[in-house]
Amino acid sequence: VGGIAIGDFFVDIVIYVFALVGTFEMIRALKDRLTKTEQILAYSFALLCIPIGVVMKTLLDWGVTSVGVCIIALTIALLSLLVFQHDETTLESVGLTFVASTYPTIFLSVMMIANHAQAPARLEPFAFDSRLLILFIFLLVPVVDAFAYLFGRFLGKKFPKKMAPVLSPK
Repeated sequence: VGGIAIGDFFVDIVIYVFALVGTFEMIRALKDRLTKTEQILAYSFALLCIPIGVVMKTLLDWGVTSVGVCIIALTIALLSLLVFQHDETTLESVGLTFVASTYPTIFLSVMMIANHAQAPARLEPFAFDSRLLILFIFLLVPVVDAFAYLFGRFLGKKFPKKMAPVLSPK
């Protein structure tokens, strides 16, 4: 009573915008270390991966498969830069481009595919709401972060070298 119904399309747009902004921020942070072509490939991946995943999920139920194909295409394109632009492309810049383009987009594309999830046939008699999958994702992230903190706090001294001392000094 009195609630606002938010459609799947609106949720898709919000997730898509977050993916684009996340990719933009990752590229901006690494701008000095990436070539112009690598930046274009990263932006292209962010622009295309999520819409392709949603369309393929809706039409053929191939959402996750199509995202995997997008990752393979990005990998091939980035590795081909090592051949065709070997004078300005390094293995490090290819790796950074891959991380900058996939890190925000892959996690958010999974969220968008979860937004369009349908109940399996064996669960049809029961109530199913894809928004519960998205809620699960939002609840899972802080739980994983808390366990990572506890692991670092109590077992971090057992490891001789810190993994990311600049990001997490303590």
